[in-house]
Amino acid sequence: MRGEWYRPVLIGGAVTLGAFAIVALVIRRSGGSDETLSIAGGVLAYSFLAFALVVGARALRRRNRGARDAIERFLADHPRVIEEVGEPVRVEVPSAVARGLRRPGQANVGAELSGPRGNARAELVMARLGRDWEVLTAALEVDGRRVALAGAPGEPG
Repeated sequence: MRGEWYRPVLIGGAVTLGAFAIVALVIRRSGGSDETLSIAGGVLAYSFLAFALVVGARALRRRNRGARDAIERFLADHPRVIEEVGEPVRVEVPSAVARGLRRPGQANVGAELSGPRGNARAELVMARLGRDWEVLTAALEVDGRRVALAGAPGEPG
């Protein structure tokens, strides 16, 4: 959804309003009371509120994973990382670090890597440009060696 949480909420509201119109028409044509109509309206209103809360919570959860996803995608797909630790690469970003990457800016991030060939630590410098986090520079520390990860802007190679 990438910040477009409002579209499903608007569609959900339109569907709820349409459903209420149909229910109201059926209740009126069958001679139902105003009380029955108000109960049906209340049920639909609360179901719409629950739907909007679920959509909002999912959008908020996705927004907070942006930096973590960028880190995992960059490291797990990087050929030098695969060469050093093997594939599949397991990337572990501390949750406190991921929670702190909600606002625009720049951040130094460390991530632990593991794979069939061993373990390593990645040090990344990231910046939030617009809505997305991008890796500016990255280095891999494996067996006491520091290896620059090419492919990040600002890195050689």
